[in-house]
Parts: sequence; C-alpha cells; structure tokens
Amino acid sequence: MNTLYRYLPPLIATLALMLLHPTARAAQSDAVPLETLRAAADKALQARAQALGRPVNISINELDPRLRLAPCSQPLESSISGDGELHDYTSVAIRCQGSVRWTIYVRAAITSEVNVLTARGSLPRGAEPAAADFDTTRRTVPGTGADYPADTVALRGLRLKMPLAAGEVLTRTKLETAAVIRRGQKVTLVARDGGFEIRASAVALADGRPSERIRVQNENSHQVVEGVVRDASLVEVTL
Repeated sequence: MNTLYRYLPPLIATLALMLLHPTARAAQSDAVPLETLRAAADKALQARAQALGRPVNISINELDPRLRLAPCSQPLESSISGDGELHDYTSVAIRCQGSVRWTIYVRAAITSEVNVLTARGSLPRGAEPAAADFDTTRRTVPGTGADYPADTVALRGLRLKMPLAAGEVLTRTKLETAAVIRRGQKVTLVARDGGFEIRASAVALADGRPSERIRVQNENSHQVVEGVVRDASLVEVTL
C-alpha cells in the first residue's frame, strides 16, 4: 500500500488515504474550521477597538491550511495577548477550555485612517510647535492612531525632543513637556519643613520642566541650592 501512495499524484494520494482510512477522514472533517478561529480573533479585536472609541482596519494573517485543532466542547475564549492593547501588529490568544484543551495565537495587522500633522518646514530640537508650523492631512497609519496628535491644540506646553524634517509626520514620541522656567529667570524659592515655610527670591540656573529638579541661586545669600519645579515661577526646597 505504501508503494501505491508513492506513485500517486499528491491530491489523489490524499483522497485515497481518506477513503481507505475513515478515521483520518473524520479527523479532517471534525477539525475546528479556520474561519471560526479568524472570527474569534476578529471579535476580540473589534471589541477592544469599540472600547477605545477608535475605528480601525483589521487584517488577520492567513492561517496554515494544514492546521487541525480538535473541536471544543465549550465556546472558544479569545483575548488580546501582551498588554491587552491594539498595536501595529497584535496577537490574539484563542483558547479551548473544554474536555480537550488547546491555545492558538492569531496575528493581525492594525491600521487607522486619521488626521495627522505634517511639518511645513524643518523644526529644530527644543522648538515649541505652533499651528503655523503644520498642515493637517489624512493618512493611513499603523495602530490605532493614538500616537498622532490630530490638531495643534494638543501641542500646548510641549516641545520637540528631536528635529523634525519638512513633510515629516509628528508623533507623540517626538514630543516632551516644555520648560516652564527658563535659565536666568527670577523665581520664588520656597523651603518647607512641616508647617514652617520660608520664601526668598532666586535666579534659575537652568531650564526646568514641572517636577524636574534644577539648581537656583538665592539672590540675597548667593547660595546655590537644588529644588523641584512646581510651576512657572516656584521652586521648592525641602529642609
């Protein structure tokens, strides 16, 4: 019989095997349909997108047609792997918790149609972006689009932490909180110890962002101390 299979064309050999071995044919027909697995993955992805309130495009990878999974006696469970969030490429775990247990991971590509800000000209590192610096365009971007500011209102209080070339799309990863205190600026230095408080006039020796530690010089004693930036004019020192 093995000799016969060796000389038959692949398709005919497969059919012959299924006809001569009913158990093999049953295993083929009883396997979980690949479309069922794809539908379970899509359900989990769509549910997360709806929870975020962001319409996304989902492209589920093709599954290996040779995949054979035993039927599940319970409804299939599906959940997004990793941190549970939608990323450029997201894996969904599909589990059978019935009498037979198995887990398979289905991968999908996520994209979105969103408004993005593109630089009209080159911008240096440290620049505080303004409305005049950008055009708004519609783009297909990887993921949910959450990393792309949609308008310049969201840029207030931020600065570029890397240069931006003309025509380049702005993302949140290229931004950081701007300094609220500038080097050479006069600030109020406050020292607290329990309910006791002392205030003095000082000069900032460096730019400072909220909650950042900077050095300041007391204008009266000329002593240099390090404090925490609390707002655009206040630096706090703990006694």
